[in-house]
Amino acid sequence: MIFSDAMMGQRRLFQPMIIALTALVFASLFLIMTLMDLRRIEDLVVDVLKMQAFTIADSIQKTSRQRYDHLISKDAHHEPFSEWHMDENAFSEQEDLSRTLIAWLKSLDIQHATDGNNPEDRWASGQFSAIAILDESGKIVNQTGTIPSDILAHGAALSKGLLEIDVHLFNPLDSENPLQFIGIRRQGGTGAILMILDHVSLRYWNIRTAVQQTFSDRLWGKDVVYLSIEDTSGNVMGQTGSLPKGEMEECLLMASRIREPGSPATQCVKVGDVRFLELSFPFVMDDTPVGTIRIGLETQETGRLLLKHRRHAMFWAGLMMIIGFLAMWLLYRTQNRHIRRIQNMQEALHHAEKLSSLGKLGAEVAHEIRNPLNAVSMAAQRLQREFEPETETRQAEYHHITHVIRDEVRRLNNIVEDFLSLSRTSRPDLRPQSITSLLDSILFLLQEESASKGIAIEKKWPLNDPHARMDSAKMRQAFINLIRNAMESISETGVITIAVDSVENGMIAVSFQDTGSGIPADQERQIFDPYFTTKKNGTGLGLCIAHEIILAHGGQIRVASESGQGATFEVLLPGLG
Repeated sequence: MIFSDAMMGQRRLFQPMIIALTALVFASLFLIMTLMDLRRIEDLVVDVLKMQAFTIADSIQKTSRQRYDHLISKDAHHEPFSEWHMDENAFSEQEDLSRTLIAWLKSLDIQHATDGNNPEDRWASGQFSAIAILDESGKIVNQTGTIPSDILAHGAALSKGLLEIDVHLFNPLDSENPLQFIGIRRQGGTGAILMILDHVSLRYWNIRTAVQQTFSDRLWGKDVVYLSIEDTSGNVMGQTGSLPKGEMEECLLMASRIREPGSPATQCVKVGDVRFLELSFPFVMDDTPVGTIRIGLETQETGRLLLKHRRHAMFWAGLMMIIGFLAMWLLYRTQNRHIRRIQNMQEALHHAEKLSSLGKLGAEVAHEIRNPLNAVSMAAQRLQREFEPETETRQAEYHHITHVIRDEVRRLNNIVEDFLSLSRTSRPDLRPQSITSLLDSILFLLQEESASKGIAIEKKWPLNDPHARMDSAKMRQAFINLIRNAMESISETGVITIAVDSVENGMIAVSFQDTGSGIPADQERQIFDPYFTTKKNGTGLGLCIAHEIILAHGGQIRVASESGQGATFEVLLPGLG
């Protein structure tokens, strides 16, 4: 038993720790799964954005390639332009190239007029074989590269106002010299600007024109913040939209994911309230990389949806963990309750085993006591009958002493009989019996005892004679114990009322009401326990035996009492109907 208690104590000590660790492990696993699920969703969103950007880049690549092929496939001969040639509706696809170059030369003219004779910075950003700025007489003011004399003659015509625009881009002047050129007259008639193009530079401007045509003809959607294509030198070949202005901050959303090696996404940045994801792809023509496509996609709405999903997932994850911890706590409480019940059952079993052992030992001792008690009782009777003193004064004292001896022997015999009755486990021999007849015989036996104590016994029998199936000997003992208990509760004179009545469900009620001291409220649940008594000379077995006998007959016993107001014991027995 000591070893079992020690084991139980250790179990109580480690059980909360084990349950807490188990709950923590499950909560950690659930949180890890939630985070992994969020990461998979973010990866999926990034992949969708990448696919969207790749689709846009592929569309730009294909459209630009088609326009480029269309540009270089034409073989039309262009006569020199005059001012009336500037109707935009007359421009063909090849003339878009001319318009692009003309726009670039006009911007160069404006910069030259602003910066003076040092336009080298502007020239450095161009793609050409040579370029020259002429004055009103056709003389070169600034130049880079070599200007052939025949092309310079065309420049002189522009300077003198004979032509406003002169374009030779698709058919060179000399078949042996593949150089092509374009020239414009400067603003205010102050000279001309000539641009000489070889095969490489013409290819560059064809690609640039195809890109600009592609950008001008397509709408890319509201999610696209900007699109741009830069050549290998970093010059912008075409652009739509613009990079938001403001301080660039790192975009927390998907920032770690987009920096994986091999990912086309280069950065996720935030400018003000705008978050966008920039992806870059190589721009290829004729299987040769000629630049880079940069695409900026707005991620504000995507980030809002992801943040909402993350909050939703974390809320449910937290709720599930709380439910898990609550379930573990309830399990712990339930298990502790069961453990306490098992301990109480073990203690009750141990107590029952002790009582059983004591009962067996007591039964043997009681059996051995009965023989000496019988001998003492017979000796007292013989003394009272044969050895009575002759003097009257001695006779009174003599009778008192022998009477005390016989009463004490009778009391001890009753105690032994009660103890033996408690230890017997035989089943009752049930037979139909009259309850009132049984009570009448009991009252006849107890009338002398009750009268000597000044206690009146009143009886209330019904007109009919109720019968019940019972063991008359055992039920007699139960009723006697209840009546004697009532007599012992009355200190001086009093009344015991015994009533028999039929109640509902075919039950017969036998009540024993006394005018004794009553039972305190805190002791009502204990009065049927073995050896519990409030009397000075009580054994605590009378009511216990009566209770067990009545239960064995399928009946019930109930008590109602107020301290100092007497008590009523009601016995319910199943009637014969």
